[in-house]
Amino acid sequence: MAAEVSSSLALKKKGKYQDENPPNPPQNEEGFGDRKTYKNIILILISAPLLREDKQTPVEDLSIQQEIDDIIRNLEDIPIEIEVIVDIATTETLHKVFTLKVKPLIVHFIGHGMTTDDGIALLLEDKVGIARPFPESELRILLDGRSEPPCQIALLNACYSEGLANALINGGVPHVIAVNAEDTIRDIAARCFSQHFYQALFNSNSILDAFLDSRKAVLINDNLKKLFNPKTHKQDVNLEEYLKFHLLPANSSVHNQSLQLQSCHKGQIKAPLLEENTKLDWGEDEETFVGRRIELHQIASDLDRESKHRCVHLHGMGGMGKTALAKAAGRWQHERHRWKDGVWFIKLRDIQSVAAARAKIVETLLLSNDDYEIARASNSNLVSILKQLNVLLILDDLDRLIEENEEELVDLLKALLTCRRLKLLVTSREDLSFQVSHQPQEVQGMNQAEAIQTFRKYAPPEEQWTWGNTDYQEDFNKVISFLDGYPLPIRLAASYLQAQRCSLSDLKNELWRALEAVDLRKKPDRDTSLTITLNLSYKMLPPQARDIFPLLALFPGGVSRELADFIIEETSVYALRTLLQFSMAERPENLSTWRVTLPEPARSYAETKIIECMRENYYLRALEYFYEFIKRINQKLLESGESQKNRQLLLEEQSNLHQFLPWGYENERRKDK
Repeated sequence: MAAEVSSSLALKKKGKYQDENPPNPPQNEEGFGDRKTYKNIILILISAPLLREDKQTPVEDLSIQQEIDDIIRNLEDIPIEIEVIVDIATTETLHKVFTLKVKPLIVHFIGHGMTTDDGIALLLEDKVGIARPFPESELRILLDGRSEPPCQIALLNACYSEGLANALINGGVPHVIAVNAEDTIRDIAARCFSQHFYQALFNSNSILDAFLDSRKAVLINDNLKKLFNPKTHKQDVNLEEYLKFHLLPANSSVHNQSLQLQSCHKGQIKAPLLEENTKLDWGEDEETFVGRRIELHQIASDLDRESKHRCVHLHGMGGMGKTALAKAAGRWQHERHRWKDGVWFIKLRDIQSVAAARAKIVETLLLSNDDYEIARASNSNLVSILKQLNVLLILDDLDRLIEENEEELVDLLKALLTCRRLKLLVTSREDLSFQVSHQPQEVQGMNQAEAIQTFRKYAPPEEQWTWGNTDYQEDFNKVISFLDGYPLPIRLAASYLQAQRCSLSDLKNELWRALEAVDLRKKPDRDTSLTITLNLSYKMLPPQARDIFPLLALFPGGVSRELADFIIEETSVYALRTLLQFSMAERPENLSTWRVTLPEPARSYAETKIIECMRENYYLRALEYFYEFIKRINQKLLESGESQKNRQLLLEEQSNLHQFLPWGYENERRKDK
């Protein structure tokens, strides 16, 4: 399957049979003839390895989550109850699936296929994300001697997968859908086929009719009609993709039958549920994160249960993408169910005291009220709560703690690492003390391929910034080289194209004009590209957004709608959205309120603009807001049973109070003088 979208899966809960006693039990418990029961289950096995066997070459991305979502959406109107289960395709998983007593009707593989010296192979994952070829010979070993086939239909949505069909057929699987053994398949075609196949199959069509109807959907697909066909030198690859799907064994009369289902009344789709034991909702990060495959593999290796490392430290200059990488690593771990009690992301930016850090940890882990009060009191109390948990804690942005309370931070981290089933992934710009046993990993710039992919994700469609100019590659290469793999300038430059609706040539000229104004004695570096792209973006902001941008530097915990409206005016929310649109700000997830914050390099830049736009009434209104806010929260804590929600609100504003009030006090002193 061809590369297309996300480098990470927003994967839902790992499949297990959720109802041992379904609401509509089958009339014939013996199943089909003398076979054991096959439940109405679609088992989707997905494989998204990070790197090939050389541990350097990335494996192409696939739109796996989109295919899963399309399948579920198209099953919503079927007249029977179906359960969709998702799991990661490893050799261990396949062995487990083939030994199940209660078997799925359908096994659906989504991933890559490849040709090897041993023939065709599916590309599975190993435990640290390295691709593991799984050839037909090993599939035959798993199937050999089994009295029951593992499923009724096997759908192999992978390139060349017909080369594995014989092993499944010989293992008793009556219906195998695969891709021509000599062909790759486009991701769009694979998704189109699978989503229409299930809709037709579960509306009482025969298996053959469902197969033919799904191929017809490929034949008329609008997205495929837009793709260039190198064989015909025209758009439209529909027919070519249509012919790649095969239903095997060929010409078998058994395909004229409908799929034998459990007898059950109409019911709802039982899709995978989102895991509760995590706080890794990404928002835009999930859609825009690309690359970093080598780094993700290294983190997975360091966090593996067989590794001696208990704490991994991601460090590097501001704006290099440490937080996004930590989230991606946590998401990867969570999807593969490495941690029984979850993966938890704890944002500690501008937290200055260890007591506040402990409070943030226990609040994030959603501990009970009794545990909350015990755990936040001391390191030993926190350890007593966590010592039995099998968890990964991601402690993001320790810089203020390192600057203000390094010794206490060391004590906290060392205490956490006494929990034998707990590991840490921490991020900061500053080095972590050698007193904490840890594995450092420097987060550096993106390679050229990743930089280009990131630029294209934030930029408008290519035809909008080339304006018919086919000779734009030189300008494009110069822009990418100037941005030097630095994620934030890449986002800013691409967003500039989007906001200004200008050409790539215009962008290049603007960057070069700004570069000429830089002291020529200083060699341009990443700081140069950051400063120039920030200046460029700041100048193009509408007045309202330019006015509110410096204010965000005073509120590291983020500016909520309520705070923005109170300090400025109703149009402030529009200004905040404008900053998000131009990539000058970001919106953190997992907060109880909608908030906008600045990425660290943009925040330092915004601090230089505070005086020129800060108005006296802003300061007075902010003081009034915080006074009313604290009074209101204290009252709610006394009256309301929602103490956890109110504590969370208080924690979210805590760093704002620590930053804003001292600044305001110093500002007042300067005025008095």
